[in-house]
Amino acid sequence: MTFCLSPVPATLTGLITNCVTGEPEEGVKVEFTPGSSTYSNAAGIYVFHVYPGGTGTPVFSKFGFSPFVGPTVTATPPTTVTLNVQLKPELSAPANVIASLNGPQTAGNISWDPATDIVNLLHDDGIAEQCSQTMISGT
Repeated sequence: MTFCLSPVPATLTGLITNCVTGEPEEGVKVEFTPGSSTYSNAAGIYVFHVYPGGTGTPVFSKFGFSPFVGPTVTATPPTTVTLNVQLKPELSAPANVIASLNGPQTAGNISWDPATDIVNLLHDDGIAEQCSQTMISGT
């Protein structure tokens, strides 16, 4: 009789959310050991199989967010370690903002330097329920 046993991993898993909105974050890179990584899915869930087990410090990173270094975790097969994380957005205010009114003061002009990071612009025209929000990534 011949049989084969597959290695049983330890598992590091959890939910990654935006600490401002509480929404799940997709595409967050999760590194547990150097050179080994996985990414969160659309629901913000990540699953990292640790072969053959071990101790490491998970690092969570995504453009537009401050990297998060988690606590040291020991993952021993066949256990599952759950570590939920909230990432903090890194938003930058636009530089050199200039606002001016035209002659009869019926229209305003706003200008600013090109964005060098993610910028969150919120416009409210003063009329209820009419505002817009834009996320811009600069060069």
